[in-house]
Order: sequence, then C-alpha cells, then structure tokens
Amino acid sequence: DSTRRSEFDRALFRDNMGHYEPCQLVFIDETRKDPRTMRRCYGRARRGARARARYAFTRRGSGWSALGVMTIDGMIDCGLTKAKGVNAATFIDQLYLHVLPHLQPYPAPRSVVVLDNAVVHWSPAVRALIEGRGARILYLPAYSYDMMPIEHAFSKAKAHME
Repeated sequence: DSTRRSEFDRALFRDNMGHYEPCQLVFIDETRKDPRTMRRCYGRARRGARARARYAFTRRGSGWSALGVMTIDGMIDCGLTKAKGVNAATFIDQLYLHVLPHLQPYPAPRSVVVLDNAVVHWSPAVRALIEGRGARILYLPAYSYDMMPIEHAFSKAKAHME
C-alpha cells in the first residue's frame, strides 16, 4: 500500500544501496502457486488500468511455494516446497540449501542479501546463517516491494502460468 510507505525510509534505503556494487547484491523472496493463483481478486495491471478478477483467492489449499535467489546474473537458484505457505522452518531449510552455497564474505561478489520485511526473514536463525557466512543483510523499507527486482521476475513468470 503506497499510502503507508515512508519516503524517508525509501530514500535512506536507496542511499544505503548506493554503497554496494551490483555484483554484491543477492535478492531473495518467496512466491506461491496453487490451482487458484490465477483467480485472485487483486493484482498488478498497467498504470491507469484496473486488474480484472472474477473469483476470490484464499490460501487454504495446498500448492507450491518457491524461494527465488536473484543476482545481477539473473535467477541463480530456487527451492520448491509443496506446502500451504512458507513458515520460518521451511524458509531456513531453503536458505541453507539454496542461498548459503552462493554467499561469500563481504565485500566479495554475492555478499549482501536483500530481503523484504516478511516475519520469517527477521528470525535470529536467518541472521545467524547469513552473517555466519560473512555476508550482510539489508531489509526493504515497509510496503516497498516495488524496490525488489525479484518481485518483477516473479510477476513476469506468473503472467505465463495458467
């Protein structure tokens, strides 16, 4: 929700990102797909156009959750889980298998992990795993998903799913 965004926090984040080289950044996020994904009531649309929908969407059913790992080189890894969603334990398992092998100590390439503000990302275990590799963590400002490039990749992929 853009009305809840803090422009100060967004400017501070952009300034902080300017201290890092693009090759150092690793963007991580989750997405979900189930048979009802294409029936959402809300979604993205071209500027000035409404997103059209006919059916309600819920997360009650089982589906697939995916963890994506994106760098300047594109999507470099992903983890798939058949589940209703991502919880802390699942996220930590996926982090261990699909993110940590790519991380290097700061200031090497792939040494700064960018996460959104999902509750599972704030787990002390997540911080311990990432910082244990010598990497740094940056969190997006609240309600600023537009600043996460992996979100655009997920949107593009989901646009082709039926």
